[in-house]
This record gives sequence, C-alpha cells and structure tokens, in this order.
Amino acid sequence: MSKRVFVAYPFALDYIERAIRAGMGDGAEVVTAASVLSDKHILQKIDEQMEQADLCIFDLTSHNANVALELGVAHKAPYPYLILYCTDPALNPKAEIFADMAGWDSIRYGTPEELERIVRDRVVPHLMTLRRRVRVGRADVRPNLTVEASSGDNPANGQRFLEGTIQNVGRGVASDVRLVATSFDRSRFGFTSLIPGQSPERFSVRYDDQPIPMSGPAQFPGVRAEFQDEDGVIYAQTAHMKVFGPDASGRYHYALKGLRRAEVIPEYTLVGTPWRV
Repeated sequence: MSKRVFVAYPFALDYIERAIRAGMGDGAEVVTAASVLSDKHILQKIDEQMEQADLCIFDLTSHNANVALELGVAHKAPYPYLILYCTDPALNPKAEIFADMAGWDSIRYGTPEELERIVRDRVVPHLMTLRRRVRVGRADVRPNLTVEASSGDNPANGQRFLEGTIQNVGRGVASDVRLVATSFDRSRFGFTSLIPGQSPERFSVRYDDQPIPMSGPAQFPGVRAEFQDEDGVIYAQTAHMKVFGPDASGRYHYALKGLRRAEVIPEYTLVGTPWRV
C-alpha cells in the first residue's frame, strides 16, 4: 500500500511544497489542504486528511498561525508528524522558531534545494519505517456482517460443495467485501457492496472437477470476511466452523452461523487473486 504524507505550510512560500514533492518522488502521495475539495469546515477537512496520512509535515517558517494550529491538532490526536523550519533570513525574516517550540525536535534547512535533499535522504527512509495506523471506525457507519455456510456432498456423484449467504446487519454500507473459508480451495468470494437491510447475498463453490474426500478433519476450519466502511476504515470478522463427522463414508462436514464482532485492521490481508463478485 502506498504511503501518504500531509503537508501544512504558509501558502505564500510555495517552494516548500515543490521541494517536498520533489524529495518524496514516488515514495509517497503528497496532499495539502488545497488538494481536496469538500463541503466541510476547513479544520474538519484538514483533520480527516491528517488522520488518513501516514505522516504529517508542518513547516513553521514565518510563524504562520494556521500551520501552528494544525500542528496542535496533530499533536493532540496524536498523528505522527515532523516539524520543518527555514533558517535562511532571505526566505524567512524570523530566523528563529517559536520560543515555545525551541526545545522541540525539528528539521532545519537553509535553501529549497537543501529541503529537497533532506526529504529524499532522511524523511523518506523514516516514512518507510512507519506502520500505517489503525483508524477507529465511527459507530454510526460501522457495517456488521453475518454469514451462514455449510459444506456437503452431491448425492449423485459424491463431489463436495460449499454454499451459504452473507448479509450486512450493521449501520453502514460495507464495500469491497472479501470472504474466504479456510480448508476449501477456491473459496474466495467478493462483493462490491453490502447495504444494511438488503436480502442476503448467496455464494457457492462446487468442486466438480475432482472429489475432495476430506477423510480427516481440517485444521482450524473457519471463515474470514474483510471489508471497509464509507470512511475507508477496514474491518475483519471471523468465526470457526463447526465440524460434523465422520459420516458413513468417512467424510467430515462443516457449518457456520454468524461471525464475531468486527475489528478494525490496518489493511487488507485477503489479497492476490481477483475476488469473485
């Protein structure tokens, strides 16, 4: 997953954004308050941008009050951040940082070229060491999925199948839904979105090419679902499948009803092969 950096700086000093973008290169997406249009209050928009970023950068050159306010929001949250400050009097008449900030760790630079080099050589490697923070989902938009599933054998040919339903019984829409059943090959199901109150969606996979005897019980049979809410917060829900058997033919069967409570995760773990929709 690509990195994202939020940058706050006095807009009159546009060399700052240019130098940071050049220094970041392809290492991260750089966003500013002006990057996104919205109908929200500017501070709410900025707070959301900082929350979605892997790192926030604040350039306090010229003692800009708006940048200082945004730094305070990040510090309280807390969001990971770095402080920049230009010491060249030709670019910054106030060559010393705020007196109250004098003891805070910060990166000092003299020219735009030096800032670009610092970002490339120091900030980018630091950014790559940061793990994406787990965002906290809002309760009023949190999806909640429930799954019913079972395995069985086709009486005509003895070949195995897995089928079931998935439904959103939460408060918000679940999108990019991914579902797997462990111990069942090809059981990778995808749903563009699941809307609260809609009828259950069906899923099934049949192994018509070869029988799957399952003469012994699978290890840790279960189901895992991953999805995101309308804010882009990613969740996972899991449950173990009940094991029945062996039957007269020596096979085991599995059934599931319900999933555990949704938990926020940093990013999707169910990746790779395209998901069925």
